[in-house]
Amino acid sequence: MLNSLSKERIRPLVELNDRINALTKEEGSINSTRIVVVGDQSHGKSSLLEALSGVDLPRGEDIKTRVPLVMQLRESTDGTEYALISVEGQSEPPERITLDAVASKVDEVTARLAGSEKAVKDMPIELKVFRLDQDDLTLIDLPGITRIARDGQQVDGKELERLILRMSRRYCEPQESVILNVVSAMVDFSTSASLQLSQELDPTSRRTLLCVTKIDQHAEEGLAKKLKVAASQMRLRPERVFAVRNRKQQENEGQVSLLDARQRESDFLSAHDELQAGAKQCGYGLGVAALSASLVDIQIERIQETLPATYGRIAARLGELRRRSSEIGQPLGDELSCRLLAIQLIDQCVDSLARERSGRVAVVSSSAVGDGGSAAGARQASPVGETAELTVSISAIEKWRKEHKAGETVRSEAEHLPGGLQLTAVLYPKSSTEGIGGYLEAVLPARCAAVMIIVQMDLVSADGATISTKSNAQAERWTSELRQGRGWNELVASQKARELTGEVELCISAYVESVEWVDEVAAGGDNGDSVEDGGGDKLLCATLSDLDEAFTANVDRLHPERSFFSAAFAARLSAEADARRGAAGLPGAIAPEVPIGILRDLRKKLPGAITRHVSAISAAVRAKIERVVAELVDATSHPRFRRLLLQSASALLVERTASAQAECARLLEYEGAELHTSNHYYMDIVQQLRRDILAEKHPDAKAVWSERPFLQHLNFEALKKQSNREQELVDLQIKTFAYWKTLKKRLIDYVQMAARCNLSTELLNARLKPALLISTESAGKMRTLMAPDERLERERIDVAKRIQALEEAHQLLAAAPASLGLSLEELAQRSKTASSPTAERKPSPEAAPAPAPFSFAPGAAKSSFTFGVPAAASPVAAPFNFGAAPAPSALAAAKAALPPAPAPEAAPTFTYKPPAGINSVGS
Repeated sequence: MLNSLSKERIRPLVELNDRINALTKEEGSINSTRIVVVGDQSHGKSSLLEALSGVDLPRGEDIKTRVPLVMQLRESTDGTEYALISVEGQSEPPERITLDAVASKVDEVTARLAGSEKAVKDMPIELKVFRLDQDDLTLIDLPGITRIARDGQQVDGKELERLILRMSRRYCEPQESVILNVVSAMVDFSTSASLQLSQELDPTSRRTLLCVTKIDQHAEEGLAKKLKVAASQMRLRPERVFAVRNRKQQENEGQVSLLDARQRESDFLSAHDELQAGAKQCGYGLGVAALSASLVDIQIERIQETLPATYGRIAARLGELRRRSSEIGQPLGDELSCRLLAIQLIDQCVDSLARERSGRVAVVSSSAVGDGGSAAGARQASPVGETAELTVSISAIEKWRKEHKAGETVRSEAEHLPGGLQLTAVLYPKSSTEGIGGYLEAVLPARCAAVMIIVQMDLVSADGATISTKSNAQAERWTSELRQGRGWNELVASQKARELTGEVELCISAYVESVEWVDEVAAGGDNGDSVEDGGGDKLLCATLSDLDEAFTANVDRLHPERSFFSAAFAARLSAEADARRGAAGLPGAIAPEVPIGILRDLRKKLPGAITRHVSAISAAVRAKIERVVAELVDATSHPRFRRLLLQSASALLVERTASAQAECARLLEYEGAELHTSNHYYMDIVQQLRRDILAEKHPDAKAVWSERPFLQHLNFEALKKQSNREQELVDLQIKTFAYWKTLKKRLIDYVQMAARCNLSTELLNARLKPALLISTESAGKMRTLMAPDERLERERIDVAKRIQALEEAHQLLAAAPASLGLSLEELAQRSKTASSPTAERKPSPEAAPAPAPFSFAPGAAKSSFTFGVPAAASPVAAPFNFGAAPAPSALAAAKAALPPAPAPEAAPTFTYKPPAGINSVGS
């Protein structure tokens, strides 16, 4: 049970709730208590609100409520009656007006917000009414649900109905909302769109009330039975059902005051024996006064129930926003602080690259320290466990579909994840089937495979209502192809797509489950190096070592060992020697020009292999620089600075690559200038091969020939039968092979050293930092260079405002219990008790149901409201009591004395039947 609150203490609680609602309106998951008034058009909703508020509202045959109207009804404490009107979310102060001017002013503001063409917009008007003897209530009046567009409305009836239903769903769906359904007594309740929506959103009717209007126009008998059956079918407790008589349109035109209308209602109810008997028997309420008192009770208890949960959700959201604010970073400082930040980021990038090159673990800073710094871009190297939220929108879907061909796409900004993964949401506003579809596109680094899950795809409208949603929990493997899409879904079929108007947005949520890097060396052509992306999760030193090994293998493949002792090579040597036969020299000697020409031809394939290797080293260093810059300099926090660093590094890399290529070309010139070596490695090879050829006399001859089978035909016995010239040619084969191996060994070493020196050691240790600093200093104003992306700046401002609002809400809730003589712990415990299963009972047709979790235990200390009794009779009081130890309930005692209610007649079950074409609203 809840402590008793006097009327003087109700006002602060209601004001607190309204303030919390205002402060948390940007947070979709945080909702406070609110009473939402819904109903079909022309069912008397505006007349009911006039009766509750005591002020005239816009009325007429056409749709008058075209925007939500937040009505804050307050009892005047200074003896004056007036109203304050404003637009929610706008900075202008509320305008003070007289009560007589409320209707015209609401009309004027509505026309300003929604236009004069009778359009419906979700832009709430706030109206605060101060009257004498007024119950403190806050109500949200929504446009009446209609399937027929009036003259002057630019949308058809179905679209208008969808707009209003989406708006109604947004306000009624939160569990903190109390739904007050207004239904005319003259209609079949099962056809009411508002009741259908209410049953969908609140199937247990725990937070639903029913107010039946226009009871004086129900000419036939059986109204009491109709109310009883409705309560049974909707599983409503009878005390949640009310019957009221509103001011008629004729009375309104005849200038009948609201006070006179209340008296006419009292007279009508006093004379209506059927309703009186039904109210006494079943317990439903009669009259606006009973409804108002019950709404006050429900509102106060719901506020107290939701306070602890709201307090906790605000605290949790504050933590999330503060973490995001820390990621975004503080606004930029002055020129000096921006320069220091730029130098610091350059130092971090160069240091990280130096660590990679030297084999130490790369350290990625988790924050950018310094005035005006940002850590939004500091990411870990692995994307495992990362989630991506991608959105892409079109402002006018109907216009886009008219102006574009089927198959054209609209793409989101790419989301860059750690490890080089890049994700993009792709929207097909007009697919090949003329519907609306979408998918996720991924670009992965070379040698990378990722397992990702497309968690959900949502197509939503401008007001946040979901048009279509697709969920998927199946993991899919993505590989490092150039570009690929996954998760194609047709979100909206062609018929429904043609009916959509206004802004639509595709939202895709994806999750990276695992990533693996495949260590494969792909040959470029016959003997090319693989151009790597920087080594995946390898350090730069390991990537360069892989490329050196690949280069060695590629050069070895140019001329394998067996090719030097093949019949074709021997024939070529013989032809070269024959062309120069008879030259001066010893018998059998071969002209020295023969091996020179042969080696010149062998070297022709070397420039291509060397160029590819230097290009591969350059590409690996470039990819590593790009990755490190991406990890340390966020694209949204410092987009211009990041581009400058990448451009400067790229220009320097082009210069150093050209230098490495030039040095390697010079090395090839040295090899072509003269055959020379002082390395004993050359003669060691020659002598070893000669021994291998004579191995026939050796006990291990078979082992030698199994290792080098191409030498078997050069055995000792065969050589003894050859001429001096032929034996000299064999010896020339051996010497040519030995010299090629010597040339290859020293050239590979020098090429690798030249490439590493120019593109790794010298570039990273000596040239990169000065080049980046010079580019930075030459870029102009540092604040402009370090400025964040406009979207990030907008997000920074938005997050700061939301934090400020939530901090105020948090402080208000923390201080409110003490001022009300309560504690949050006490409220939390009581709300648990109130909502426990033992506190809820199923309604019975034979007896009055037990109070629902948000009803009040009756007791003393509050003015009562009438339950089924005319104003002139002695009322049965339902006092407003929060007492922990309540007094005996007069209402319960009175009900216990009543005879048991007869069981209701069988009636078809009340189920939700969506109108045609509305099946997907909010799905």
